[in-house]
Amino acid sequence: MRFLENLSLYKKLLLSFLIVISLSYVAIFLSVNALNNFNDKITFIVDNDIETLINSLKSRRLIVELRMLEKELFVPANETEKSKNLFNISTAQEELANRFNTISKLSLDPQTSKGMEQFTNNYRAYNLTLKNVMVLIADGKTKEAIVLSRTKGNEEAEAVLISAAYVTTALEKKFKVANAETDVLYDAQIKITIIFSLSVFLLSLILAWVISRSIVARVKQLINTTKVIAKGDYSVKASVKGADEIGELATAIDTMQDKLLSSHQEMDSQAWLKAGIARINKVILGQEDLHGLASKIINEIIEFIGAQVGAVYLLKDVDNDVVLSLSATYACSSSNDAPSEFKYGEGLVGQVALSRKQILIEDAPKHYLRVISGLGETSPRSICVTPLLFEENLQGVMEIGTVKYLNKLELDYIAQVSEVVATAFEIAMAQEKMQIQQEKMRVQQIELEEANDKLRDLDQMKTNFLSTVSHELRTPLTSVIGFARIMQKKFESVLFPALADNPDKKVQKAMRQVMDNTSIIVEEGQRLTTLINDVLDLAKMEAGRVDWNICELQIEDIIDRGIASTSSLFADKPV
Repeated sequence: MRFLENLSLYKKLLLSFLIVISLSYVAIFLSVNALNNFNDKITFIVDNDIETLINSLKSRRLIVELRMLEKELFVPANETEKSKNLFNISTAQEELANRFNTISKLSLDPQTSKGMEQFTNNYRAYNLTLKNVMVLIADGKTKEAIVLSRTKGNEEAEAVLISAAYVTTALEKKFKVANAETDVLYDAQIKITIIFSLSVFLLSLILAWVISRSIVARVKQLINTTKVIAKGDYSVKASVKGADEIGELATAIDTMQDKLLSSHQEMDSQAWLKAGIARINKVILGQEDLHGLASKIINEIIEFIGAQVGAVYLLKDVDNDVVLSLSATYACSSSNDAPSEFKYGEGLVGQVALSRKQILIEDAPKHYLRVISGLGETSPRSICVTPLLFEENLQGVMEIGTVKYLNKLELDYIAQVSEVVATAFEIAMAQEKMQIQQEKMRVQQIELEEANDKLRDLDQMKTNFLSTVSHELRTPLTSVIGFARIMQKKFESVLFPALADNPDKKVQKAMRQVMDNTSIIVEEGQRLTTLINDVLDLAKMEAGRVDWNICELQIEDIIDRGIASTSSLFADKPV
């Protein structure tokens, strides 16, 4: 049997021809033709339909990824993250275009072709809506973009996924039909072999049966393998050995299965990562308290990857020194003697902060860190300490411990989620600083209002004082001016006419001095009254309600008035 498996189909049929010349020619022709048809069909499935299935599955995955990237457009982010998100969207759209272009070059049956046409049209409609959403966001119309995404975008995305599922279903049905056709070919081959075997000698019958058996059993095994693969189980292998065409076909099916399995695993991994990032984003939204945010984040990460303990350390200023202070923990023992603050380079936490590189410890020493439950305690096998970096600026350090070994996918998740977490902490810290500044401004505003109230009280006291002083000055001044005017009139009407004929020069001089001094008293009294009125108008001046009259004055008049008003002071002095 091993000998026959290592012979090619041509040699097997040639051996039958040598045994039964008369019937072998027809049997060879029919068998080769049937097997070629079978091989062509399987080859077509491998080269065409399977390729179509792979591209449709990847296109479906890219649609889901596009949808997730579209939702990330509404998450507050800096320009770097926005650019990165737009680049990822552009990359996904370009890869989708390549997938559709590849499928368009393949030979498809009418049903699959119709499904792909619907798939393509639905995607173009959704892609146009996505571009409109991006334009609205770029124009600052985020609310309109969200409404468009959640209404028309959701409907079109769902239509794309439904059409993708339709194509996948159509291909699976096609695989089933292909399996049925191969079964028909198989049955026909058996019947032809049996019919011609009846007319040959017993030896040719036995030989034909052995040869057909070596072919049929392996072909049937391949058929069963393709059926299992068509149902979505990509872990099965076509365990058919041999150096003939069937062996080559089995090798091709195994290669196809490996590609499908790898693609399926990659899609599952990416979907798992995206789901984890989406859950973190959901936790971050609406959370403003820094420590509350840290607690929710470490809880979500621990639960998502199935870890047991964890902690988050954030930067803090202590006595003008920057340290990493414990902000939130998950299932950490209160009896742990580990410090709650680390300086740069101190311990693993400080070393990660200093180097800004992730550190992974496996098979940690006993008592390094304990995982405690109600029934006992154990030590974690893996401890991952990750820096939280926002645009190369350190925000904190996250430490996670598990009783299992962390795989590459989980480490990728921790690395990716650390960027999102760092961004959230940066925003939360900025908001906290802004609230502190607002509180300081509020206190300063209250102090300023109190100071203004005190100034207004002082101004009122000043105004009252000036008003009182001005009133006390005006009352006697009015009497002085009145008496001076009476004296001036009495002098002019009674005393001066009586003394006008007195020849004494001293009397005449004294009369003139009295007249001048009396006039000075009246004029200076009136000027002092004007000054008092001006003092009473200080409040108006401070309120800006006084109109200034700017005019030119003769300096000679000012000098003459000053000399006249003070001349009596120098009368008895040798000046």
